[in-house]
Amino acid sequence: MTGVIMNEVDNRQFIRHPSNIPIEYCFVDRPLVVSDSTNNVSAGGLSFRANQYIEPNSWLQLHIPIHHEYVEIDARVLWCQPGTDNAYDWGVMF
Repeated sequence: MTGVIMNEVDNRQFIRHPSNIPIEYCFVDRPLVVSDSTNNVSAGGLSFRANQYIEPNSWLQLHIPIHHEYVEIDARVLWCQPGTDNAYDWGVMF
């Protein structure tokens, strides 16, 4: 393999790391900014909980605070599943 890490449990390309990082996101076609926090993060994407459903393949812009600045990342929604408390768990790839 050429630098690709496979997780034997679920055949993922990158290992997931549990996290609770505050993030903001907005849809590429809408200026609304929403704040939330991550469930887990990997080198190829992250998962977070949100209060709305979004169609897979939709594009978002993520704003992640690092120190006193924000990193902006374009991400594509891979999946969106009902979670608990009328929320949804999203998986995005960047």
